Amino acid sequence: MKIRLLALLLGGVLLLPALSACRNAAPIYEEDIPGYESEDGELPLEEQPAEEQEEVEEKIWIIPEQTFHWREGGDTSENMFSRPMRTLHEYDGALYYFSWPPVRYNPQTDVQISFCTDPLCTHDRQSKCPFYGIGSSLVLLEDSVILRREASGLRDPDTVELLDLNDLTLRKLREISGTMTIFGGDVVCGDTYIYVNLVYDEQEDSQMYELCRKDMKSGKVEVLHRNPNRRYVPLFAVGETIYLSCNEDDLIYTAPVDDLMNMAPVAQTRGNWFLDRAESCFYSLDSKTGTVYRSTSPEVPEAIFTVEGMDYFYMTDQHIYYRRVYGQAEEMTFYGELAYHNLYEYYRCDRDGGNAKLIYREEYALGEYTYFLRDFVVLGNYLYAPWTMQLFDGEIDDGKGSDKNINSSLVRIDIESGEWYYIMNE
Repeated sequence: MKIRLLALLLGGVLLLPALSACRNAAPIYEEDIPGYESEDGELPLEEQPAEEQEEVEEKIWIIPEQTFHWREGGDTSENMFSRPMRTLHEYDGALYYFSWPPVRYNPQTDVQISFCTDPLCTHDRQSKCPFYGIGSSLVLLEDSVILRREASGLRDPDTVELLDLNDLTLRKLREISGTMTIFGGDVVCGDTYIYVNLVYDEQEDSQMYELCRKDMKSGKVEVLHRNPNRRYVPLFAVGETIYLSCNEDDLIYTAPVDDLMNMAPVAQTRGNWFLDRAESCFYSLDSKTGTVYRSTSPEVPEAIFTVEGMDYFYMTDQHIYYRRVYGQAEEMTFYGELAYHNLYEYYRCDRDGGNAKLIYREEYALGEYTYFLRDFVVLGNYLYAPWTMQLFDGEIDDGKGSDKNINSSLVRIDIESGEWYYIMNE
């Protein structure tokens, strides 16, 4: 019963009009709704038998009242490029959120459009939705996304497909069969598709990394490099030049698309990175030390600043945004052991680390919900992130988590005021 009430209440939330952002807006709980009665005819809580009342979670969250507004100005990202694998992507002033179903969100009008434009589609296997099976495994290429589609049948192979963000059309690049295939090192340059495979070599009795190039017009595939240890990963393309990394060093290489093994090192990075095209340099974060580096050559990169606990950063033309671990929340597991959840603070700072401004802090209190953000992007005056909230009540977590962890859609945080605006996936 507890699970059903959560689903019903959150389902009803999606029908509410978008009303206003309040800073860390106080959640509204089910017991505060006079005469609440679910759609399936369940009685209000005060009229339910006592044994049933005891099963109902005391705090069930619904969206607070909020009013949408948009402030012009703020940060831009015209010169910045990165290539992470994440579920939220900003392109040409819009946000693309690869939840289910995936949507395109206009941050200036608060309007979201499903990738699937059929109003009668149920977005499942039976409806043959063109986007069914698309998961969160995706590679961002700026104006397009390479994504993996899970097979619709047990005997069907998964596929890798190219999604054009301008018209939301899909193009199949290859099929993935078996368990020994890497997904994540993929680049499209014109009619050339470059990717990485992991295959088993029977003669060598060993796994082999392959760097492959496919002509999408003819379908011809070339294996350019094969090695059991050294793995080249294509990152992105600029014109006819391909940027690659290697698992055995921290270098960034470039090579012509038609002569990929003619590589030259151009920069050295320390982890996830951003390319500043205006400065022709790479910024990267070593999440082990919390140090941001700047690199314009294969030599040792320049350390810019260090923040203890920093493990993720995002760059705009004007600022660096980052999160840092400042503490931990405790939860008792099914086995009676303590599990720890990192608690983060989110900051904006100058390129040199100065003028750090706290945007949001994940607060933890026993018996209260903690709001967790995931990997974020910045657009204008706002930080956008997928979010969850979890109740830490000191009781044993049986691992099912349906009454303690509530998944939602996106949240928008005003960088200056700290106001929250919830963007529910409609």
